Order: sequence, then structure tokens, then C-alpha cells
Amino acid sequence: MVKRTSVDTRTRASIIVVATATVLGLGLPFTVPDVSGAASNFSSVTVVVSTTKSAPLGTYLESGGRTLYTLNKTSCPSKCLKYWPPLLLAKGQVKANAGAGVVSSKLGKVRDSAGAWQVTYAGKALYWFAKDTKAKPVSGNQVKDTWGVWAVVVTKKPVHVGTSTTTTTVPSGGGTSF
Repeated sequence: MVKRTSVDTRTRASIIVVATATVLGLGLPFTVPDVSGAASNFSSVTVVVSTTKSAPLGTYLESGGRTLYTLNKTSCPSKCLKYWPPLLLAKGQVKANAGAGVVSSKLGKVRDSAGAWQVTYAGKALYWFAKDTKAKPVSGNQVKDTWGVWAVVVTKKPVHVGTSTTTTTVPSGGGTSF
């Protein structure tokens, strides 16, 4: 005989999110769309924004192992949030923590339409891309969709060393620099 226990919908969603994150190898904290389409942050873990590097992009922002993007317009409506979940502060967190390579004074927050605090960098709201994977962690750079153009938040452009001089270049499809 199996004894069933009652689990509320929010708890069930949290369990599914954590289980999915574990299977996919995603870092926490993270934000996912809930049933209503509005983004929810199920984690009570402190949000940390740090940097990572790649040869074509240079140094760019990430949080919980996931690439962060900005939108060239001012809003991302609920349907947009299914593909571009916002980086939200954990419940009770006042400000995102600056990790390695991040200028703390550039981190901020703005209230989203649901009343949650969304993390900003240099005044721009930060999002993840739902189609990023461990194998393709930066698949949303320069994506043009109904809501605008999305760009990786580049904090330092790549440096390419030539035979006699050092030059800084922006690769085609490069992200937004701050």
C-alpha cells in the first residue's frame, strides 16, 4: 500500500525545477517560467553575477553557470519570459552579489511586472535564454525575435595578439559591451 501525501502546486513545481536542473546539470539559482507564464524564482540561494570567458566573445556575465543577456528594448512581456526568463533576486535578497570580474556598483535591480526584483547591470535588465544548453551555453547572442535583439553582456572584448601588435576586435555577432 502506497501512502500519498499532499504537496501544494508551488512545492511540486519547485521539486520539478530542482530535479530538471540536476538532470540537465544546470547551476542554481535559476529562474523558470511557472504555469501562468510569469517568471518565478524558487531558490532561496543568494544570486551571484560573475564573469566567464570565451575566445570569440571575450569576458561576459553569467550567473549559476548560465549566460546572461540584455534586450535592446525596455520590456519583455509574459510570452517573452517563456524563452527569456529574467534573473530574479532570491526572496529577501537586497542586491545581487558581485562575483569575479563584476563591478559591484553596476549591479542593480528593477521591479518586474509581477512585483519581483529583477537584477540589472549598468541599468539593463538581465535574462537567461531557455534554449542555452551545457553544450551551447551562448546560443542566444544576437537573436532577433518579436521582442527585439538579445545580446550577451560583454564586460571585456576579446584581445587577439598579432605578430607585432595587440589589437582588440569585436567578432561579428558580438554582444553588448558595458
